[in-house]
Amino acid sequence: PYTLWGFDHPLVSETSGKKLGGSSVPTGVKNRNRAFIFAWQGFFLPDREQQSRLVLTYGYRKDTAKSRIVDAASTTQDFSGLFPSMWDITYGPWGTPQTGINRNLGVVARPLKWLSLFYNQSTSFDLNQGRYDPFGNEIPGASGDGKDYGVRFDLWTDRVTLRVNKYTNALGPQRATNQINDPARNQLFQVDNRYRELDPTGPTINIVDGNRLGFRTAGQSNYWIMSNFEGKGYEVELNVTPVRNWNIRVNGSKSTAVESDIGAPWFEWLRQREPVWKSLVAKNDEVDAQGRPVTWETAPFNAANPTGQTLQQFYTNSLGASLAFIRAVDGRVTDSARPARANLITNYRVSEGRFRGLNFGGAARWRAAPTVGYGLASGATGGLELDLDQRYRGKEELYFDALVGYRGRMKAFGDFGYRVQLNIRNVLDKDDPIVVMRTTAGQVVRIATVEPRVIVATFAVDF
Repeated sequence: PYTLWGFDHPLVSETSGKKLGGSSVPTGVKNRNRAFIFAWQGFFLPDREQQSRLVLTYGYRKDTAKSRIVDAASTTQDFSGLFPSMWDITYGPWGTPQTGINRNLGVVARPLKWLSLFYNQSTSFDLNQGRYDPFGNEIPGASGDGKDYGVRFDLWTDRVTLRVNKYTNALGPQRATNQINDPARNQLFQVDNRYRELDPTGPTINIVDGNRLGFRTAGQSNYWIMSNFEGKGYEVELNVTPVRNWNIRVNGSKSTAVESDIGAPWFEWLRQREPVWKSLVAKNDEVDAQGRPVTWETAPFNAANPTGQTLQQFYTNSLGASLAFIRAVDGRVTDSARPARANLITNYRVSEGRFRGLNFGGAARWRAAPTVGYGLASGATGGLELDLDQRYRGKEELYFDALVGYRGRMKAFGDFGYRVQLNIRNVLDKDDPIVVMRTTAGQVVRIATVEPRVIVATFAVDF
């Protein structure tokens, strides 16, 4: 028996001199970025109070980036079965640089003193950070386009302010949601890896030839299933000052999101690999009960469980369900994120009398219930598939906050101003775990913790 360390330890390979870790091959990405930024804002058409009635903004940003991944030769497994630790790996050459441009144009017009109109349009480019499709091609950076426009009313000498805003945005390719990436990538690799165990001489895609970055020689975490996102929604904010020193703010939003073009390169990779898998005849001496080399139909998916499901059955059931889910959600409105939210915030300041300088208030925060899973239904081929009409809903969230503060002057120490404030977040200490994922049978498999009651005291001075 001996102790096995995961990171910092005294174990060193006698052949390579590298520190050894007891887990798996380390992976990583190094990025190098350069940016040029220009921003401008202009104020025009002043009114009698010299307040601008037209404000224009323009922003420009150009990014250039390149990345490199871990050099596979530096992660060679030691004879002991251990791997070099993260401290002794090296990185391969830099990839081809990518360049992208972000632009932003904004207009605010105030034709009347109590009426403002605004419009904002932006295009963006998010550089790739060393991620690949299953063929080993570097995924291009994501480009986006967004529009934001609305109106604002300032009524009764700013005692009531109402802003209504509508927005639309599109972005892609971006990493698809976890409920797509997590099962599908692993299942595809499990099938392909089992095939390669059974036939080590079988053909591969860009692993021993081509760019040699085929799925998943660069490490599991560097291969992503991508998709395009489109969203739209409304935002409303109301500010009211019913009496002097008392402010009430209510804001909320409602949105919808669509995920489309999910994993196109992965379906093409599957189209090329599927006939190879199905033509399998084992060459590693694994045989069936009659002593014949196992095939796609007879090979056990898990060599340690020869009576379990076959490779074909795993492909049809587990992987088939994941692929069916991707096809079903492609282009459909999703509400796995919370589709609506609202906040109420209030604060009152005492400006006269014995308690002058005191302020107190609080807030209420509400979030709509998301979808946390789906049930099963019979598909077109008779197998079970995820039923998008049978949703498991999460819970709505409602939290309350409170604050009390005091602003005064320290006359004994030079008459400087000071402020002391006590904020209590989640006053009711509502910290039950939130369900974020259920299985098709409704069992909870993932939860999120909620921050319990937090009390923060601050003290600030003005010199």
